[in-house]
Amino acid sequence: MAAPSAGVSRPAMKRWLLVVLLGLAVLVLLAPGLIGMLAERSIERQLELAGQQQPELDVRTVRFERGWFTSDGRHRLPLTDPAVADLLCFVTPGADDPAAARVLILTTRIGHGPLPVAGADRGMAGLVPALATGVSTLELELDDGRRLPVPGTLLTRVTLTGTTTLDYRLPAGEGRREDFSAGWQQAAIEAAVSADGRRVDFRVALDAAVIEDGAQRAAVDTLAIAGRSEPTAWGYALGGLRVEVGAGTLNDGSSQVGWQGLAVVANADAAGSSVAAGLDVAVDGMATAQGDWSLRLDAAARLDGDALGPLLRGLQRGLANGGGLAPYTGIEADALRLAAAGGRLELPGFALDTPRGQVTAALDLALPQRDAGGGWPGIALGANARAELVLPRTLLQEPALREQLQALLAGGFLVPDGDNYRLQASLEQGIATINGAPLPLPLQQL
Repeated sequence: MAAPSAGVSRPAMKRWLLVVLLGLAVLVLLAPGLIGMLAERSIERQLELAGQQQPELDVRTVRFERGWFTSDGRHRLPLTDPAVADLLCFVTPGADDPAAARVLILTTRIGHGPLPVAGADRGMAGLVPALATGVSTLELELDDGRRLPVPGTLLTRVTLTGTTTLDYRLPAGEGRREDFSAGWQQAAIEAAVSADGRRVDFRVALDAAVIEDGAQRAAVDTLAIAGRSEPTAWGYALGGLRVEVGAGTLNDGSSQVGWQGLAVVANADAAGSSVAAGLDVAVDGMATAQGDWSLRLDAAARLDGDALGPLLRGLQRGLANGGGLAPYTGIEADALRLAAAGGRLELPGFALDTPRGQVTAALDLALPQRDAGGGWPGIALGANARAELVLPRTLLQEPALREQLQALLAGGFLVPDGDNYRLQASLEQGIATINGAPLPLPLQQL
């Protein structure tokens, strides 16, 4: 039999093992209660931050009963956004009138400590260390006092860093309202909110969906949306959005359009005193009665961050009032101040593949800082721009398109160039040039 290692006796090894086991026992027994207190404070802090940044999210705690290993809570979220109320009513059986939806109620069982709550795991997410893990059921409270169960469950995790993650799974279902109906497979909505409540990352994934509205019918195989949002010192949020749509069809009763895939990526981030934005669009395999089409578009912009704020807030107010841009009477003045602050707009890549050839375009517009008191003529005098448009001759064989472009052809804006028609334009110090010929600008009409 081998002798004990030098310097460590067998009784000493047993004492250390006993100490470790006692320590683990204390951890298992005491940690859940301590972590439960931290989790409760973290949840309260997240609700407080949400209310400060978005007053319409007035989440009220009905009750919170903290136990040692688990806690139970109930919260009420008033439905102040008509679009959210309409969506919840559509997916909830028996909720026919969105105007009657008053409150969303969340009932949550929270597990804390090293022992996970039963049923809380959802794939690999359940292996990430967390202060607390909660499983919530949702109810829709109507103005007559009825409560209807909303399909699906919500998994919430408060990580060790204070980040809160939410994972909502909507089971397959269908809904109908008058002539509008929709059917969908399982959908997942995920979000992560930073510990300070400033940054939000989200993702939406839908396996398949069919939407019918009267004679129109749209179907998609997959839909994926991912985005991020973070506030800025200018008083509005910036971030990014990516939308990917799988193969699908659109039928209006008389014709049908299909596509193999569609992707839109948009980003806007702070870059010093400016906002740097980008947009990429790709449409593949669009099948029509006239043939197959595809589209590629790349655009970028750099705008003054402070001057952009009033324009964005005005647009948001107009949309919130349900009237689009009509209620926003100050849009021209705000747009003029934004242009006078200087910026740049680039369209380096635009390509539309048609059954009769490819259409390409490019644009580069630079606006130096100007005095807004000069109005739009002052902006035009300081602008520098380059633009180019190329159309294949075969495309103009379409009678309808040729009729629309006849004025450009007759005026010399579109000139023959081999197998194409081309337009090249520039603007420098108030002087415009079209295909090499100067063109007076009607500045007095701006």
